[in-house]
Amino acid sequence: MLQDLQIFGFRALWSPYYALFILTLALAYLIIFINRKDSKRVNVEQVLYFYGGLVLLYIIKGSPMDLMSHIMFTAHMLQMALYYLLFPILIIKGIPTWAWRKVFEVPVLKHVLKLLTKPLIALLLFNGLFSLYHIPIVFDFAKANEWHIVVFLLLF
Repeated sequence: MLQDLQIFGFRALWSPYYALFILTLALAYLIIFINRKDSKRVNVEQVLYFYGGLVLLYIIKGSPMDLMSHIMFTAHMLQMALYYLLFPILIIKGIPTWAWRKVFEVPVLKHVLKLLTKPLIALLLFNGLFSLYHIPIVFDFAKANEWHIVVFLLLF
């Protein structure tokens, strides 16, 4: 399988655009959370979690794994497992509590987030959408269509 990937160019295998996006997120984190002069500065553990999450995100979506996930269902499922089960934990643990409080206090988001973060609702919604996406006809349409990223973002 790895020999088959050699027919693709560098940009298809290692997305420089996605790397730029990840670096932008890393810079934003540096400016917002690390360079603070007050007591709201993040600790080393949080920084490692967040940047570890960004590295994992690039491995999942910017490396050859993303290309392989379009070719092999096994690679796709590994990608989804990392994307939904490990990546969020790293990012959530990397963002300080005070920042999460601010997000949850935004009037427009407050009620929606309160509802969506109830364990039973989150469990049913995630499993329902994840299962819907992996029904063969939906999955094939999403992967064959140029707009599959829109389908992906709408479902997740």
